[in-house]
Amino acid sequence: MTRKLLAVTAGFAMFSMFFGSGNLVFPLAIGAASLDKFEWGALGLFITGIFVPFLGLISMIVAEGKRQKFFSEIGRLPAFLLTFMMLALMGPLGVSARCIIVAHAGLQLVFESLSEAVFAGLFCVLTGALCWQQRRIVSILGSFLTPVLLTSIAVIVALGVYKAPACAVTPLSSVKVFENGFWVGYQTMDLLAAFFFSATTIQYLKIQQTLHPSNVSLMRLSLSASLVGIILLALVYGGFVYLGAAYGPLLTAVPAERMLIVIAEHVLGEFATPLMATTICLACLTTLIILTNLFAEFFHAEVTQNKMSRQASLVLTLGLSFAVSLAGFTKLASWLGTALTYAYPALIALALGKIAEKTFGLERLNLAPRAFYVMLLGAVVSAFI
Repeated sequence: MTRKLLAVTAGFAMFSMFFGSGNLVFPLAIGAASLDKFEWGALGLFITGIFVPFLGLISMIVAEGKRQKFFSEIGRLPAFLLTFMMLALMGPLGVSARCIIVAHAGLQLVFESLSEAVFAGLFCVLTGALCWQQRRIVSILGSFLTPVLLTSIAVIVALGVYKAPACAVTPLSSVKVFENGFWVGYQTMDLLAAFFFSATTIQYLKIQQTLHPSNVSLMRLSLSASLVGIILLALVYGGFVYLGAAYGPLLTAVPAERMLIVIAEHVLGEFATPLMATTICLACLTTLIILTNLFAEFFHAEVTQNKMSRQASLVLTLGLSFAVSLAGFTKLASWLGTALTYAYPALIALALGKIAEKTFGLERLNLAPRAFYVMLLGAVVSAFI
């Protein structure tokens, strides 16, 4: 596999890991709230939904994808608890369950009478089958699932933009629109994802370099793959924010998880149903695969110390995702938003500290863990002021 093809495949996989249920929902909601000032809403989203996760990607690339070593600087027990919290929120107690919820909404376009519980069970079984062989996950995502997902997204965005009416005028100021995009961007949880998704991709690239030796450094290859993923995210986010803004009047009182469906039906007519079902289910499936694998691996290796097999951990993880998915999208978004209020600033500080240490040779100052605890304390204190 050539260097460029390897970087593109890994970048496609990284995009599909990031682009899941929340990414189908939040950009459209930002656009619907922004209307004619959608550029400001998109800017806010780009900062917290793309730039901040990029900091996480760079910090993990600097650490060569060694997650345990990266977090161990804040202390062994805090690192374990933080990792557990992040993976639980991204996994069965949060985003994984949200993926199931949104995917069900998409498939209901085709099978209206399909119950949520039946669908959730079948979706979890499919995810488990695709996760069973860990070494094939990145290849499956990057070579097959993501190209299909991108094609369906491109069709929706292109036709939506072509037929889009003029944006309605919002009474909100540019600052308020920007703030909304900025804070809603937190709920994509992509900074948390960056710490783990990048590690998975880096390990895949290491294996490919062993199989196909080249003189290209792992860091350069990882950065190239990250850049591919980031560009794809920016293009899709920008397109979705604009669609939300242009079709905002149609989205009044429409639940966030159904906004894309309403837009597609308006733009595509009878062709919307199969395309939307495919797009939504694929977006949720690709993210659910990697999140399930990450939590199952952590539970297997670090929680049970290899006493429970990876396959048993996989079944347990999917079982929890199935149960929590029945709680509903609104409740999940509320839980995640509360947790991220405290976690995000400290994790941003940790990533910036790690990058500064490596860039300027400041490892002896322990800048990363100190920045983490100062910011965490500040976030907690400000919550009670």
